[in-house]
Amino acid sequence: EYHFLRGRHALLGGNNDAAVKFFKLAATTTGASRYWGAWAESQLRQRVDVEDPASPSNEFSDVLAEMPQASDAVLAAARARLLAASHRVDEARKELETHKGEEIVACTAIIETMLGRSKEAIKACEDGLGDAACSESARQLFLILTARARFHLACASSSVDPSTDMLPP
Repeated sequence: EYHFLRGRHALLGGNNDAAVKFFKLAATTTGASRYWGAWAESQLRQRVDVEDPASPSNEFSDVLAEMPQASDAVLAAARARLLAASHRVDEARKELETHKGEEIVACTAIIETMLGRSKEAIKACEDGLGDAACSESARQLFLILTARARFHLACASSSVDPSTDMLPP
């Protein structure tokens, strides 16, 4: 827990390099799924190049090779996000098939959002929000992703050209 908390502290301080190091230390020391998930997310945060989807930095085979196989929903979701970021969407979906729960539904919504599939993201969010056992943090994530997807759908149906017209902040 100590190394995980140091990773969170580094993350909050904007030191992604230190966060990666401490999350990895927590994961390898304990083997806990949530620590592996934090390490995977820190790798995504540090390496994804949203400006250039074809960038070699968007390949996470090295991270996937170091992670344990998915034995629970937390690991499956972390591995699926890495696969999706690596443009291996079919493998990401397959990774999620054997597990259930809000972590899997949230990951599905995130992947659909990454792919720009707004209607599918909304459907996944509605599924998550419809679960009576949905945690408050997952509920907030589903609401944010739903709002984002609806915004993208609204922009797509308007006459505004996002490359030339400035939307208000």
